[in-house]
Amino acid sequence: MGIKAYIEDGKEYFMVQIHVRSKGSRKIRVQKRLIKIATRSEAEDIYLKEYKKACTELAKKESEGLTWKEVIEAWREWYKRYPSDRWDVGTVKDYIAMMYNWTPDWLNKPVSKLSVADGFQLIQEAKDKGASTKRLYQLKTVINVIHRWGIQAGKVVGVAHSPMFGIELKKKDEDSFSEILNRDQVSELLLKAESAEHEWFPVWKVASYTGMRSGELEALRKPDIELVSREEARRLDTISDEKKSYGFIRVQRQWKRKENKYGPTKGRMARTVPISSKLYWFLVDYIETADFGADEFGERVFELFSEHRSGQQARVLKNFCASKGLPEIKFHTFRACFATHLLSAGVEELKVMKIGGWKDRETMMSYIRLAGVDELGATEKLNFEARNHEVVPCANVVSLFGPR
Repeated sequence: MGIKAYIEDGKEYFMVQIHVRSKGSRKIRVQKRLIKIATRSEAEDIYLKEYKKACTELAKKESEGLTWKEVIEAWREWYKRYPSDRWDVGTVKDYIAMMYNWTPDWLNKPVSKLSVADGFQLIQEAKDKGASTKRLYQLKTVINVIHRWGIQAGKVVGVAHSPMFGIELKKKDEDSFSEILNRDQVSELLLKAESAEHEWFPVWKVASYTGMRSGELEALRKPDIELVSREEARRLDTISDEKKSYGFIRVQRQWKRKENKYGPTKGRMARTVPISSKLYWFLVDYIETADFGADEFGERVFELFSEHRSGQQARVLKNFCASKGLPEIKFHTFRACFATHLLSAGVEELKVMKIGGWKDRETMMSYIRLAGVDELGATEKLNFEARNHEVVPCANVVSLFGPR
């Protein structure tokens, strides 16, 4: 029994301590502490009464389950203890931060008490704060992920669906043509960067011709690039075979900024990017003079830029474009242009997906729409021309507009 005697100011008192914990979850508990009880018998009576109250309170807490904050933290600890290929350290960290930033009013509420009404209210408040379409969809997705895990892990009781159940949101805004450069614009950007001897020019050049992500370019090493000999390249320049090969780039890792280390590519699969003749003649000279140190993966292909490591590569590109009067684009635009222009040139969709490392056909479809591939030739079926060019007599023609 949790009764203890103690002395205070020369007088004996009794203290009652009650601690009851759920058998299903160590986090669900009720604790009480009462002091300055005059006699032991009084303390025993108080203990029995308060213990019964504590058990009733515990049963109520057990029926409600954990709070949203407790479920979030339990999810964090689970993936910390059992790492997953699907939810890496950086992703878990981002999701946790998102929940604390966007669901503060939920944190101390039992998850079983959160309803779809709370979900609608959360989305409306996020909209009022200026959350983008993509951010709203991310919020719904992350809440569903953690809530579903909570149910499966027995942390969420008494409910079958998350507070986001049935809330329909767009995944992203409608396609915009503003971030796709045409061929001349890409050429102008690269030409001006080369003429200015901009330190990022080699990175932008390779990004344009390979569609590689920013983190993949930062992780590129010389052993990842295989080039044919100059003699073979000159021979290839004289033939018209579309399948001629100047070499390839093996994309097998990327810089993971949030984890401050190198890791697998976004799709967690290595892929091969064929090297075109235009990229070959740039790389064959560039690589010979590139001297930027080495690590366990081999010699670096590009200079180690602090902006590249910290995720500020888009700012560098935008500043350069602004200074040259060019459209201010994101770094990811190189990848979008790569896909769109290949598709426009008639390269098969599946090949583009393999080269670029796209697993999601929905993403590829946005590039197909921008490239206009599916629509090619469709308007040729229209014909509003007269069947012959004979002059129609005017005698039997009646004006639809009446006399003038």
